[in-house]
Amino acid sequence: MTQLFYVRLGCLILFGIVWVIHVANGYQYQIELSTPDSGPVSMINGFNYIDHIKYLNEYGHSGNSLIFKYSCDGARIILLETTSKSTDQGIYEIVLYPKSRPEKIVVRRNKDGVIEDLVSSFIPGLLEHVDCPNFRPIWITWENGFFSLGKGLSLYVNEVYNWTDPEPFVISSTGIMTSYGASGKWIIYIEAPFPGKFGTCGMFDTQAMMTVLEEYTLINEQLCGYICSNTENCMGFNYNVISKLCALVSSGEVIHTASVPHWVFYTRGLPVQSAGLYLACY
Repeated sequence: MTQLFYVRLGCLILFGIVWVIHVANGYQYQIELSTPDSGPVSMINGFNYIDHIKYLNEYGHSGNSLIFKYSCDGARIILLETTSKSTDQGIYEIVLYPKSRPEKIVVRRNKDGVIEDLVSSFIPGLLEHVDCPNFRPIWITWENGFFSLGKGLSLYVNEVYNWTDPEPFVISSTGIMTSYGASGKWIIYIEAPFPGKFGTCGMFDTQAMMTVLEEYTLINEQLCGYICSNTENCMGFNYNVISKLCALVSSGEVIHTASVPHWVFYTRGLPVQSAGLYLACY
């Protein structure tokens, strides 16, 4: 299933192509993104380097791994200590597919601006020539300073390189960019449980007749639920399975519903903190 989507979260606008497939515990999103040539910019010598990063947390990515496909040369994976666009933080830069000249493959920048080379040689088996416009599948994991790189779309399978940072920092966000004459196309894989907080609270052929905060046309309920979760005063949403219309419903009102074909009304679950579950509904 493919859909061009346009989502607004406050002042944040997301734009891309989303492919959605079912996996064991929910959905896997395959988001197609592109990055322009940022010019002679890298963490070592780039001016306003942080401004050229495309932050994947804005597209729903989280966790301690990244699975993606990349086309062409010069991919740069950025791992950041915070979610802010500040240079006052720890940053790792992983350079894949150097275009024409040797580069440091893994670079670390400390909060004080000191830059250290962690890996300074080509990674055998991973940086061979890329046949544009074909995509190459790659995975990266990180935990407690241990980093691993591999080929394919399955974590920990076909590992080709790993290294350890003896003084790691916690990674809170991930970004991508291209520079030095390279522009790139990416497919980012993001797994998300479905329907998350709204899992036990869907009422089929039902529409809430209440104040609507915002409306969007979205590929499925998961994206609608994600936006509701990040929207102030959103207690749930109506979703039309035919038109793909998502309508965020306001909290602070008595719930009134009507029987309407093709609509599903989801309400937030109430968290059971000890179990990390969402069981009860409004």
